[in-house]
This record gives sequence, C-alpha cells and structure tokens, in this order.
Amino acid sequence: MGIFLLFYVYWGYPIILHFLAKRTNRLVQKKENFPSVTLLICAYNEEQIIEEKIKNSINLDYPPDKLRIVIASDGSTDRTNDIVEKYSNESLVLMDYPERRGKIDVINRTIPKLKSELVIFTDANTICEKDVIRKLVRNFNDKSVGAVSADVVLRNDQTTYGKTELLYYQYERWIQKNESDFNSAVGTDGGLYAIRTKLFVPTPPNIILDDFVISMNIAKNGHRVIFDEEAVAYEKSTLSYREEYLRKSRVVAGAIQCIMLKEGIPSIKLRRLFFCFVSHKYIRWMIPIILIVIFFTNIRLLSSGDILYSVTFLIQITFYLLAVLDLFIMRKMRFVVTAIPFYFCLVNCAALYGIYKGLFNKQPVKWQKFDR
Repeated sequence: MGIFLLFYVYWGYPIILHFLAKRTNRLVQKKENFPSVTLLICAYNEEQIIEEKIKNSINLDYPPDKLRIVIASDGSTDRTNDIVEKYSNESLVLMDYPERRGKIDVINRTIPKLKSELVIFTDANTICEKDVIRKLVRNFNDKSVGAVSADVVLRNDQTTYGKTELLYYQYERWIQKNESDFNSAVGTDGGLYAIRTKLFVPTPPNIILDDFVISMNIAKNGHRVIFDEEAVAYEKSTLSYREEYLRKSRVVAGAIQCIMLKEGIPSIKLRRLFFCFVSHKYIRWMIPIILIVIFFTNIRLLSSGDILYSVTFLIQITFYLLAVLDLFIMRKMRFVVTAIPFYFCLVNCAALYGIYKGLFNKQPVKWQKFDR
C-alpha cells in the first residue's frame, strides 16, 4: 500500500490529472482589461531588498491611475520604513504596524482598508517581469476566476542543489497548470498571486500558510484558482540546505495546522477540488510517515527469505546512502545520481519535522526570514 501511494502521488496522479485536464479543458476566457489594483507587499526588516522591490514595482507596465502600491511593515526595526518613506506618494503608501504580529495579521488588518477591485500579494524579494500585472489581471475577465498564481521562477546559480530544486519546481508548475485546466489549482505561490478583493475571507491570526488558506477559501466558495505560466517573477533560492530544511518544515507545520483547524481544507462535496487536494497535497505531506512504514515493514519481511524483499531493501539502503554521500560531496561536485536522492530526503526529513511542529504547535506564526 505504501509503495502504491508513493507511485501514485509522484507519477500516477500527475498522469491521471493530465488526461482529466485534456478531457475537461476548462480554458480561462482571458481578455486584457484594467481594473483597479493594489500591489500589497508585506515586509519585515527588508532593508537589503526593499528599494529594489520598490523600483521594480513602480516600473511595472500598468496604468498608473489604476495601480496603488501598499507596503505593510510588520514591526520592522531596521531601515525598511525609512527607505519606503523616501518614495511615498499618493500611489505608494507605507502602512506601518509598529508591533510585530506576523504576516497574516498584517494582511487581515490591511485588506479592509483597500478599495481596489483586485489585490496582488507579493513578497519583498520577488522581482517581477514588467508585464506581470497585465498577465495576472487578464484572467479575471473570466467570472469563474477568483485567484491567479504567477510563475515565480527560482534563480539557483548560487545554491548547492539548485538544478534539482529547479526541476522539482518545474514539475510542480506542470501539475498546477493541469489542475487549473481540470478545475482549480490547489493553492498559490505566496511570492506573487492575485485575488478579487471582495472574495477575501479573514483568517485566524495564528495561520502559518496564509497564501494557501486565502486562495483555498476562495476555491471552497466556488471560484477557480488559476496558475498562469506567462505571468513571471523571479526569486532567489535558499543558499543552504539548512535554510531550505527550515523553510520546508515550516510549510508542512502550517499544513498540519490547516488540517487540525479545518482552514482552507475543501469539503468532499467539492469532488474535483477535494480529489486534487488529497492527491497533490495531503498524501504528499504524509510521505515521510509512509517512507518510515515502508522501511520497517520491509525489514520485518526480510525474515521470509523472499528475494523480492531483499531487493527492495537494498534499493532503499542504496538510495539513502546516495543522499548521505551527496551531503559530503555537494560543495565540490554535483551528480544527478546523488543530488536527487539528497533533495528528496531533505524535503521529507523537513516534512517529518514539520509534522511534529504542527501537531504540537511548535511553529511560530511570525515568519523567519531566509536569504532568498
């Protein structure tokens, strides 16, 4: 059963989804239009990147009278606010929240103050292509669309495992595109996504996965969440496997929190959305437990003397040894044969830690800054 679930979540589901998407083919009725837009940047101690983000934002190709940039500072203690104030005007506004409470609290307090038809959420370290707002906004011509996720491309030139991580994200984007064509993508990329302002549902102030919950609440209410691969932005990957480990563990801790609080989790009555959620997210979050069960079940079955169990055990041991080997050689050499096992193990070890943090409420809502 465990091996079947592994095969299903990584190969079976994407293949089945692709055929379902081809059969359904729910294309978005895109058309260029110019509704009012707020570009919302939640920032905490971003003095190293905020000026570049501001310049990138004010140079985006969208009618100036339709675009307002809001930088919501969550208790920043560095020069972030001073830098923003240098650029402040009617179109670029600083909303300073002196007490740091976490990103979702900032979002909950800021959204009711916005008057625009659409809100585009973006991180301070996400650098956008010039036409990205136009590309996101055109999807809202389709009345069924409630949220649109951009393609946030990782720049991996400095990371120790960059090519492997990039391949993983390309695989994820392919799944999101097929989910969009089938029905609705499960979640958005927190680095850059847009929603209809009126569809925003305030969430509990302790929510960790704000982008997942915000977008899934929109999907649960009958609106589509779309992935637009032509709306492109860029973000640097984490520079060390330790940072990636902590980031991934935070995501899974947030996922467990969502399940326990039933926040953003679709009802089984929403058959297509529920199918995609279980197949793409829920089982994926549980993979570390499945791997442990497979490993120890295999050990127990070795006593049967069946050659099959000896072969499967040897495959597992070899795979994990390759991952350990990559940990020691990655700074000098990079081999696909070791990099893929390493990244797989890194992600799933982080997920296991995340499950622990989520179950026992060990993950703080205030986000930890990573050098991305």
